[in-house]
Amino acid sequence: MKISNYCNIFTLLLILYTICDVRCEPNPPGVVRGVIGYPIGLPCNITPVDAGDSPHLILWYKTIFGTPIYSLDARNGIENAKHWADTNIFTNRNDFYIEKTKDSMIAYLNISEARQSDKGPYRCRVDFWKAATRNIKITVNLAEEPKSVQIFNGQEKEMQGFISTRVNSTIRLTCKAFGGDPIPTLKWKVGRDSIEYPQTIQGDGFVTSTLILGDLEIQDSGKTISCEAHNNDIYPSPSASVKIEIIVAPVQVQVSRSVSSFQVGSKYNLTCQVLGSNPPPATFIWVAGEKLRNVFEQESTDGRIFTIIAEYTPEKEHNGEYISCRATNKYFPKDGIEDQWKISVVYKPFTYIKIKYPNMPLTENKISASKQQKIILGCEAEANPTPFTYSWKHQTKDESTVLATGSSTLVLDNLDLDKTGDYYCIAENLQGRGESTPVRLNINYPPTCTESSQVQLFTSVHESFDLSCEMDANPRNLTFRWQLFSVFDENKPVEIQKTQFTQHETKSVLTLTPRTPGDFGKVICSAKNIAGEGKTCIYIIKQRANLPEVKSCQVSAEWDSISVVCITESHGVNNIEYHAELFDTGLGETSKIQSKTPRFRFMPVRPNAVYTVNVSVVQINKNSNKIAQKIVKFSQIISLTDRSNRHQNIRNQDETLLLEEKMMHKILPLIGVSGLLVIVFLVIMIILSLIKRSREMLDKSSTHIGFNQGLDQPDILTNDDRFKCSLHRVQSLDRMNQISVRAYSPDMKHSILSGPKYHTLPVKSISVMSVLTNQSTDTSCATVKRVTFAKGTLNSSSSESSPENSSTDSVLTVQERHPELL
Repeated sequence: MKISNYCNIFTLLLILYTICDVRCEPNPPGVVRGVIGYPIGLPCNITPVDAGDSPHLILWYKTIFGTPIYSLDARNGIENAKHWADTNIFTNRNDFYIEKTKDSMIAYLNISEARQSDKGPYRCRVDFWKAATRNIKITVNLAEEPKSVQIFNGQEKEMQGFISTRVNSTIRLTCKAFGGDPIPTLKWKVGRDSIEYPQTIQGDGFVTSTLILGDLEIQDSGKTISCEAHNNDIYPSPSASVKIEIIVAPVQVQVSRSVSSFQVGSKYNLTCQVLGSNPPPATFIWVAGEKLRNVFEQESTDGRIFTIIAEYTPEKEHNGEYISCRATNKYFPKDGIEDQWKISVVYKPFTYIKIKYPNMPLTENKISASKQQKIILGCEAEANPTPFTYSWKHQTKDESTVLATGSSTLVLDNLDLDKTGDYYCIAENLQGRGESTPVRLNINYPPTCTESSQVQLFTSVHESFDLSCEMDANPRNLTFRWQLFSVFDENKPVEIQKTQFTQHETKSVLTLTPRTPGDFGKVICSAKNIAGEGKTCIYIIKQRANLPEVKSCQVSAEWDSISVVCITESHGVNNIEYHAELFDTGLGETSKIQSKTPRFRFMPVRPNAVYTVNVSVVQINKNSNKIAQKIVKFSQIISLTDRSNRHQNIRNQDETLLLEEKMMHKILPLIGVSGLLVIVFLVIMIILSLIKRSREMLDKSSTHIGFNQGLDQPDILTNDDRFKCSLHRVQSLDRMNQISVRAYSPDMKHSILSGPKYHTLPVKSISVMSVLTNQSTDTSCATVKRVTFAKGTLNSSSSESSPENSSTDSVLTVQERHPELL
């Protein structure tokens, strides 16, 4: 029975809750509308009825009953409230905040991204400290947007971006919206105008609507056609759109002809305009099959004129070519139009040299010719306009020469070595001068021996020597050949093996060693190149003859000469000479004499010198006048210390006189310097003596010591004693530091030294030298006119006080202040 009663009570409470919750709200339960995928907020009014009350617990329930999905524990205050959320429901999508105003407090449970499972009823429970618990019911309704909206053409092809068509044509578009809850409504908009067309609900979860537009004009190009699938007023509806593109083929294209001709190397901007194309055509400028780069493109505001600018740098090959501007609409690839312009390109001459005679190719800009040959060169020029003059230049290592002017042909007759070098062709027109690359002309000639005559050599059997053969040739790649013609058979040459000689460019060296008398004779060196074989080098190799012996040589020495006379044996050798050499061992000098006979005289010679004399027998090569062989036959050392006494005495006298003269020149400066030093010494001694004497006098002199002020005042003498007796002047021995005063004192020295008027005097350091005294017998008084103090040894205190107590007044005498006293 009790259980039944509890059930009836629960049923009653549920009915009451359904009608007006536990405590009836002034406002009916609310409904929250949202869209799946977007955030939603669930409001809950937590405003207390009484001002002193506040909520301490807020709970959110999904559906009416069950467990809470979110709680706010505010028992420690709203600011310090503890939050809890069911992660299975929200998965970190929840957020909570309280919006306070002056009269209300609304709590919001926000869901950042709504899902289909979030639809349905919610209950918010608010527990107050004083008031009864409040329950608020909220229903969440969620709309689902269409998954996609697409536009298709009449061929069921999805359109994106543009839909292209011609003028006066008709287009048919179908809009499809897939999904959506509730079912969306499709709305068309063309430009700024909205158009409503009936829609059809399909069974496969999508709706369609078809739009038909006819009689399209060029003004419709660029308009946007959009289809919107609308099923809620909360967020913008998804849509799809395309742009109308009325395609028109280009009507006219034209290149701007702003210049009459182009200059090579300069840069130009070429302009081309296209009329009547939509969309803007692909437009490019071409020159000689090469597409130029567009640096500027622009479409007019009305879309009827399209302009491009391309950068162009002319080349000489473009002269006579066409500049072409082509415009093609992508929808009419076969209907492109073109404008052509034949151009003239001016440039200075591009020249090159061509061989006109003989008929031979020009390889690597080099010409090889022989002496006495004839060559004709032609100057070919590529230029616009045509050159009006030509000139030629010949360049060598040393100079540059202009050969001809006005003609495009250069004739070179009788070629010789002076015509070797580089040749240039210069052509000139109104655009400037063009110089060709140089063509090198080489004159080939056979090798020629640099020795103008035969070379004769003398040697002996088994004596090795080198023969140097040097050739002058062009080209320099030579092939050498050595031949020996023996003295026993001059008509039968012997070829010398290549291993016996070396070669370096145009020079070959043969090492020859005669081993038998048959190895002497004539040696010929020859060489050849592509020009042939020229003059050879000839060497005559003869066996060296035995030179005659010198039997005896007599040497005689005079005081100024040395004579050598030799006797030789008879001989049959030709071209014999005798050479004598005199070597001075002291000076290292050699004197040479050549003679047909062995008689020699050397002069002058040095006395008391040692010489070495050599006599040689020499054989001369009659062809070259060079020494074939030379052998020393006599050698002797000669000393000139054994001459006659007469010659020696004369020589000694001359040397003595010369020595005396040299000594005199050396002594005179020493005498002058010595005299000057004596004078300086005497002057210094005099100065030192004077200084010493002055010091001695200063040591004996007196020192001036000043007195106090008023020492020479008239009250020193009374009127009764002014003329008691006459005064006698006692002169001091030293007047340099004297001071004259007047005073009376029974004891002059004591008064002066200890009196009150003289208390500043350094008593211990001075003494009175002299005073003026009265000659009368009355010794009770004395007139002191002048007192002289001797210089003493002053202590530090007296030396410091004396200058302070001295004054100009104290040094004035009584005579100067009171002349009437005298």
